[in-house]
Amino acid sequence: MIQVDNMRKPRTSLLAMMACVTGLTVSIPGTSFAGLPRHDYCALNVETDAMSCFSTESGLQTAMSADVMRVRLGTWFDRVNMDPRGGYLIFFASRVCSHANNDVDHSDSDLRDSDWNNRVSSLITAAGCDFRLYDGIDFTGHRTPWIDSSANLGVYGMNNKASSYKIS
Repeated sequence: MIQVDNMRKPRTSLLAMMACVTGLTVSIPGTSFAGLPRHDYCALNVETDAMSCFSTESGLQTAMSADVMRVRLGTWFDRVNMDPRGGYLIFFASRVCSHANNDVDHSDSDLRDSDWNNRVSSLITAAGCDFRLYDGIDFTGHRTPWIDSSANLGVYGMNNKASSYKIS
């Protein structure tokens, strides 16, 4: 995984080009990757906000198997019925979620700079976690109840509409 901190702007373009060539998408604060190819198979460390994305499912699986042991919290799918062919985003951390929905273990208040803004169509959770999705940034707008699994987020009026989320 490539981690970038406090890089100057000219080096940002070079890093973005290198990421595309290697099939990896990096997250650089203050940088938009609009216009770059979308990489559909991603893993997000919710504790560090480090996301690794690949253009192939096998690329992601190879990277995940080579890294340290981690706890899978859930997976978002680009298609309904948890169909992996459209791409997916695996959420992971070093520990399981708490067993109560009255506390938030992890969250992201703004997905606009992510390939996953307004994209999730189905999801499944693991490790005692549940997701709550919001159609606005900063946990505003229409929201779902706490979801353990959903083959079609359209039943909540949230198919391809999530712009922020909480995990509990």
